[in-house]
Amino acid sequence: MFDNIKLKKRMAELEDTVLDISRQMTAIKLEWTDTTVKLNTLLARLAKASQRARDLSEQEGAQGTESVQPGNSPENPRLGALSPRARLIQQQIEARRKASTQGGGTTE
Repeated sequence: MFDNIKLKKRMAELEDTVLDISRQMTAIKLEWTDTTVKLNTLLARLAKASQRARDLSEQEGAQGTESVQPGNSPENPRLGALSPRARLIQQQIEARRKASTQGGGTTE
């Protein structure tokens, strides 16, 4: 009779342990799924950035074959160290400055 009570108690403890382990496994699976989604998102971003960089270098290569690089001119030696976009922006700024000094400086 007492053995039966002890067995029921042990079975209840085992069931609780199994349920607890089952909950932990479910939580780990959910966490792993979330992690793989994040990793896939990061990999997609890296692939997109890599493709963008390849496209930019191809564009720059195509432009380089058509004309001399503006960064290599003796009047603007600093432009050679800039990225193509930064080089374009810097050239636009210099053109505006040059136009404003030739046009009288102020427009009122």
